[in-house]
Amino acid sequence: MTDPVTWFRRALSSALVGSALVLAVPAGGQAQTYPAKPVRLVLPYAPGGIIDYVGRTLAQKLTENLGQPVVAENRPGGGGVLGTDSVARSAPDGYTLVLMDPAIVINPTLQADVPYDVFKNLQTDVYVRLMARAACLVGNSSSGIREGAFIGTPTVNIGTRQMGRERGHNVIDVGHDRKEITDAITTHIKRGKPKRDFLYGDGKAGMRIADCLAQAALTIEKRLTY
Repeated sequence: MTDPVTWFRRALSSALVGSALVLAVPAGGQAQTYPAKPVRLVLPYAPGGIIDYVGRTLAQKLTENLGQPVVAENRPGGGGVLGTDSVARSAPDGYTLVLMDPAIVINPTLQADVPYDVFKNLQTDVYVRLMARAACLVGNSSSGIREGAFIGTPTVNIGTRQMGRERGHNVIDVGHDRKEITDAITTHIKRGKPKRDFLYGDGKAGMRIADCLAQAALTIEKRLTY
């Protein structure tokens, strides 16, 4: 048995995962013997779409690496809300996951009655920890360009979606040719984890801004009248 972050890393090093998908678990912890039983992967859309395809591919690869079944289950409805809510309400033990697209954060801005709170109910930090331990991130997500540079995540960036952004040592740009993508993944795995780049900051910007504001002389006086 192994910890959940390690088995994610193993599985994703052998699976090509779409760039704009989010894998989340309910807030909580997992035991060190995880997984000790089958894992449920909720796909909150109907069969046949990208979530369904990637989810079932991911479930197969995870099953091969885990020694425990990962069962993909379609729970469509409400633009992904119903399936995501079922995971948010599940036990926080890591045995119920959801694979979702950006609607996971867009829905609450468009619908007042979304029954879950993304930042309270679902562990977004799992994604960052996953990136930190990934053998290679493949796709066209800005995560590989920005966070990946800071974390040191080997990234194969496909296509032109991230054109114009600075790259760290962690990025190899490729087109859509299968062999080119495979060769880039192989190169990254052979090289290992690259050194970190602080192209987009070192993570201390908030502290610096707070210091500047604390020391700034306030020369503007504003008066409110009612």
